[in-house]
Amino acid sequence: ERTGIGRALQSLPTDRPRQLGVVGLGAGTLAVYGRAGDQMRMYEINNQVLDLARKHFSYLADSAASIVPVLGDGRLMLEREAPQAFDLLAMDAFSGDSIPTHLLTLEAFDAYMRHMKPDGLLAVHITNTYLDLRPVMASAAQHVGKVALLLELPSGHGDPFCRRSTWVVFVSAAQAAALPPTLQGAQVLQPRPGFRPWTDTFSNLFDILI
Repeated sequence: ERTGIGRALQSLPTDRPRQLGVVGLGAGTLAVYGRAGDQMRMYEINNQVLDLARKHFSYLADSAASIVPVLGDGRLMLEREAPQAFDLLAMDAFSGDSIPTHLLTLEAFDAYMRHMKPDGLLAVHITNTYLDLRPVMASAAQHVGKVALLLELPSGHGDPFCRRSTWVVFVSAAQAAALPPTLQGAQVLQPRPGFRPWTDTFSNLFDILI
């Protein structure tokens, strides 16, 4: 609950059903944040991951939300779908330190924003050992007219079951000026001078090596 995505999910309204999206299923842990009446669309490229999540873990079955699995590449599925009006869309499709760059381009963020409610939150998991993705996030947020909030949970925070994590949450300028309690204390990311944004035709890992 102290991770960036946990804090973002806890900041959502509770007086109405929410429309939630998650790109990258894993074991399905985020499903348990779903409330009765919520719909949660879970985008997963590998149908075996969905089978494993159902067979060996109980998160999907334990969720009070309506779970809608969508099999296929998350970006491609979102580009093909009608607008979903998400209250929150979580991009959590990385495998370890492997970065699917096509999910982090300006064109990709344009596709995500088409599915967001005006006050919806876009949350991106950028934990990485070797790459600093903050400039990529800051340039993308500037491109779509949002503010990028950095939410970090450091190692050694007293929970042996939760490792270090770094999330970036995109909010509007008005939201950034009046953050709910669960998002307060976040760092606002500023674009790095001279940094070239990632696009479908350009990305440069050397620019972001730690």
